[in-house]
Amino acid sequence: MTGKLLIGINAYLKRQSDKTITKITDIFLIAVFGSRKKAENFIQEIIRENSTDKQREQQIKKSLSYHTIKKFLTVFEGIDSVSELFRRINEIKNGSFKTGLTTNEINTLYKIYKNFDLEIRNISGEDFESSGIFDLNKIINNIAPQITFSIKDTREELEMRDNRTFKKWLKFFNLNLSKNEDNTFKKKFNLMEYLNIWNNFVLKHFKDKDGSFKNLDQLEEVFQTGLVLTKGDLKEFTKGKDYRQLWSHLDSLQIPNNINLFPYAIFIRLRSSIEADRENKSY
Repeated sequence: MTGKLLIGINAYLKRQSDKTITKITDIFLIAVFGSRKKAENFIQEIIRENSTDKQREQQIKKSLSYHTIKKFLTVFEGIDSVSELFRRINEIKNGSFKTGLTTNEINTLYKIYKNFDLEIRNISGEDFESSGIFDLNKIINNIAPQITFSIKDTREELEMRDNRTFKKWLKFFNLNLSKNEDNTFKKKFNLMEYLNIWNNFVLKHFKDKDGSFKNLDQLEEVFQTGLVLTKGDLKEFTKGKDYRQLWSHLDSLQIPNNINLFPYAIFIRLRSSIEADRENKSY
């Protein structure tokens, strides 16, 4: 997914004007050096102390943490799905995957990221290039159609055994993604459709109100134990551990009929329903 995303971003940037690219470069330099004045001094020093383009390029790469950024990107090379991304994060945390990044390099990357984020927030209200290159919706709308995931791969990632069950859950979550705008049947999801499916099936229950992830250890456990549950699994969470109680709760949640595979999101809803029922009966 990261590879596809970088390709999409690169294609988007190629369609922008020189003015826009210059603005992005300015912001990145400010993010690296901490202020516009320091960034301007850096450029002047590079020009003054390096006589050839090759010397200037080498000095710029060194000063802009080029090799550190490149090393960071290789950590996520070949990752083309949400499940692979979280699996890599888990591998990094448990030490089975070595990033090759030193503590100083990690701190440098974090500092650049925070400064870049701050600069974008400071200018996001500015109007340039018709509503601004930093209009997130505009960027997403440009990039998303170029990054696609097959329906079969998406379904299998979410551990849905058959297309019929998968489609029922898409309908349940109000994700009307079966047809294209020209009324032909879809064969692929674009990036935003793909992420929206993942969000509804699993991820949103691990996010704070601001959209940042919480309880990553618990999310890792879900990836390891399984993203779906059967009726037999769900039954164990009812008070009497019987199917009659389970069916009652599933009916109250308006769950589709004739389904035996349930996304993790449904387990969360069911558990909340069972806990609320117990609390009501305890009064």
